[in-house]
Amino acid sequence: MDTLPNPLTPADCDLRDFPFMPLDVVRLRDSDLAIQVSGEEFRAAVLLWCAAWHQVPCGSLPDDDRTLSQLAGFGRVLTEWQKCRDGALRGWLKCSDGRIYHPVVAEKARDGWIAKLKQRFKTECARIKKHCQRHQVPYVEPDFDDWMAAGCPQGQPLSVPKTPPLCLEDKDKLSQGQGGGVPEDNPPMSPTGSGVVPREIDSKGQGEGQGQREGEVNTLGSNDGSGTASRAREIDGVLTAAGISVSLIGWERERGKAARGITASNQQVIDLAALSVSAEELRKAYDSAVADRDVTDDPTPVNAGFVRTFVEKHRRPERPKRESKLSLDAMTDAQREALCRELGISGARPGEYPDQFKARIRARQAELEGAAA
Repeated sequence: MDTLPNPLTPADCDLRDFPFMPLDVVRLRDSDLAIQVSGEEFRAAVLLWCAAWHQVPCGSLPDDDRTLSQLAGFGRVLTEWQKCRDGALRGWLKCSDGRIYHPVVAEKARDGWIAKLKQRFKTECARIKKHCQRHQVPYVEPDFDDWMAAGCPQGQPLSVPKTPPLCLEDKDKLSQGQGGGVPEDNPPMSPTGSGVVPREIDSKGQGEGQGQREGEVNTLGSNDGSGTASRAREIDGVLTAAGISVSLIGWERERGKAARGITASNQQVIDLAALSVSAEELRKAYDSAVADRDVTDDPTPVNAGFVRTFVEKHRRPERPKRESKLSLDAMTDAQREALCRELGISGARPGEYPDQFKARIRARQAELEGAAA
């Protein structure tokens, strides 16, 4: 692994909420892939690009033939996958993290990731600005590069300390170590520099200057020294980013997986902590994520972003069940036609027997119920 190149995208590059992947049509049309490989190889290659777009890190795939066969549309028929493997993986590179990357897809992924981070940065700046306006203190807009270097902190608690707040500090003074009266044992941490923004006791100004409660932790989840380590991982029954990272790493080790990038400062962990999950809820979501990996024969470790999808899925209200199959027999022809329009299928076909028509409707209902589950 030491001789392999570094991964082509950041470890936390997650574009699964980007449904569209950019396609340079001229670049693809004139590429060696379009000219030299077979049609089946070309089809598999494009499917792998699409699969890589929604992997984490984006632009990569696990270097495992079973998984690649599934993603390329060959299912469990590895012999068919092997026939077109070389052509379908044309241009892919294996990197030091053990995954394979496509340079072009990774290039588009980096552009999309930067755009996503800039949107997060814009939202964070607006939040800090609103906080400063509410407390009538000047606002100095942070620098995007400094925010990136600080680990892209987001959604951190703010405060108005007794000493002059960080919003009053000039960025140049901050870089020179002049704290403007902020105590050395409580250094300011903000998107304008390294660290976290001080905690906000109440967004409406109540309880200002009370400081941090006993046992609470800073934004990155480390213990502030006033409480035990176990309390630092959980506050009022809600897991902190530190508690989430410790739990996921431990569970992954139990099933023989080496978790990558699951730290309290990882953006996926921070996003998961923002959902205010309990230990029981996190375990339930993790077990569902592992079960999904097992069903798809995906050997990759479970990350915080994947667990978050199951937390959100479990919190969704259960959809009401559709019409039962028995009620279909009692419908009139007009009602069945209306049901077909609702299900997105064609009505009765010429020469189609009534039982065949009903069976087609029931098959579509079962398909939708399975997708909802």
